Amino acid sequence: LKYASRTLLTDRNFVLAAVMQHSGALAHADPELRADPTLVLMAAREDVGVLQYASSRLLDHRKFLLSAVRQDVVLLQHVRPSLLADRNFMLAAVALDDNALEWISDKLREDRIFILECVRQHATALALRYAAEALRADRDFVHKVVQQNGRALQYASESLQADSGIVRAAIQWGRGIDRPVGEAAEILSMACPPLNQDDEMIRLAGLSLVQSDLPNSRRLPEIVLSVRFSLAQGSSSLASKLYLMIIKHRQFKDMYVHNPNVMRKGFCGLAYTKVLGHEAEKPDYDDDRRPIYGWCRNDDDGWLCSGTCGVECWKRGQDQVHDCRKHDQLRYACWRLVYRRHLDKAKANGLMLQLREGESLGRGQQVELRMARDVGVKVIIMQVDPGLDEFPERCIEVLRHVMNFGIPMRGEGWRIYQHSFSEG
Repeated sequence: LKYASRTLLTDRNFVLAAVMQHSGALAHADPELRADPTLVLMAAREDVGVLQYASSRLLDHRKFLLSAVRQDVVLLQHVRPSLLADRNFMLAAVALDDNALEWISDKLREDRIFILECVRQHATALALRYAAEALRADRDFVHKVVQQNGRALQYASESLQADSGIVRAAIQWGRGIDRPVGEAAEILSMACPPLNQDDEMIRLAGLSLVQSDLPNSRRLPEIVLSVRFSLAQGSSSLASKLYLMIIKHRQFKDMYVHNPNVMRKGFCGLAYTKVLGHEAEKPDYDDDRRPIYGWCRNDDDGWLCSGTCGVECWKRGQDQVHDCRKHDQLRYACWRLVYRRHLDKAKANGLMLQLREGESLGRGQQVELRMARDVGVKVIIMQVDPGLDEFPERCIEVLRHVMNFGIPMRGEGWRIYQHSFSEG
């Protein structure tokens, strides 16, 4: 276009055709056409870089720029710095696409009112991500933010992710009646250890269901979950969502569901001797060179890890005054021992439900599957592609079907039933 005639450079259709092939052609168009908002927006659909050749009048025209942001937020990289520091303009841009926060000025990153308004008006947790470091570490400010959107906890400073008051406020937001299943549990996973496994926080997130919560629980059929740990930062939330949907479903209301994720993860490091018959076995180790089956030298009737069996229990090693015998539900016992205890109950009346996310099992799940085989319990394996959002709902339907028509809860021995889920 640099060498085109004046007639061609003022021909709207010709210039548009040229710009659609190469955005740089707009730089040589007639000034009136470079100020034509419709033409520039049409060209921007093909190449966002065309905005740099637009007329200065358009670059000062807020309505046009917001139309451009609605079309592609990346166009903000060509907006004047003064507008990127304008509170009202950027609030309007965030309303169209919260990724607009990536381009806010340093001034707005430090603006408490702006960040709070982004969260309040547009329910975007990203606002805290792009806030200044000082704001992300300000307890009072972050408390106000997570009350508006609990998912912002993931962007708070590490010290505040370990603050019980901040985490509690975020989880309470996630328990709102309009929140999706598992929202509070997913927020809990954003907390720093050990708060992400704190008893109070687990209950607040709706994940705690212990035997005493159910009448006649000792006689209830039991579903023992084998899932990846879902309460760590960056972990998948599928396990928590699946657990919550099962316990809330009317068909499973008279069953006990054991969720290993709410157990305090610890292993006492004991060499094992099989209790039944007292015969010794050759140790079988996992990848961390730890015995896998959950047998323990502490051979009292309840299989309680009381810290008196010759090797300190894992909790007692951290707290010298800790006495495991005072804690119900084996909260601080070896997780493998507790898991095997539930499998023993499920063998008589129940099953193990294993959730496989992707192609491989977690190391703990490998241990659990070997335990199930050794105990002789029925196993349902649900395999799912990561990121399949509707999986929990589909899993419930399959679980109902196989329990209604395929798998008796009582009787039989070690068997595997497998079902795979994928996109489409």
